[in-house]
Amino acid sequence: MFNLVSQNSRQIISERCDSTEGRSQFLGHIRCLDDETNKLTGCLNKVIAMLQYTADKVDGDEKEILTASCCAAHYIFNCFVKGIDEDCKHKTGVEAGPYLAEKINQMIAGVFDVACKNYPSIEVCEAQHPDLMQHFHQLAGEGFERQKVSILVPLIKIAHKIKYE
Repeated sequence: MFNLVSQNSRQIISERCDSTEGRSQFLGHIRCLDDETNKLTGCLNKVIAMLQYTADKVDGDEKEILTASCCAAHYIFNCFVKGIDEDCKHKTGVEAGPYLAEKINQMIAGVFDVACKNYPSIEVCEAQHPDLMQHFHQLAGEGFERQKVSILVPLIKIAHKIKYE
């Protein structure tokens, strides 16, 4: 999975950096992501909480763990897209949000295609796993606490759980 994201990221970097037009377009949009883009930090904290819940509380086989992980990933992707759109439209224009969402999607599309093919969207997660999604909504709701660990901590726990349990 890491290789898919890494390969897709390298392709995006090449597309954005190897031509003057690509650099100009990327730099025009990316400047909206600054220290005031706090919605994205909130999104990241929410997915850490969801993945931590998945690592610590979701029991069952690999399918159950992947389901929860995929639904958390969709949740965070939607959160990022919405946050980028809201934060960027006033700074760099309405084109920035969709542009950056497309770049994020290009990086993670391979993972969704391989690991999350049974859960292609947040809507499917909501329809097929309402209890899990309700819990995720509660985790991300009012009074949400900032997480004190890197996203790598729950991801490593989940990978270990899938491989060894």
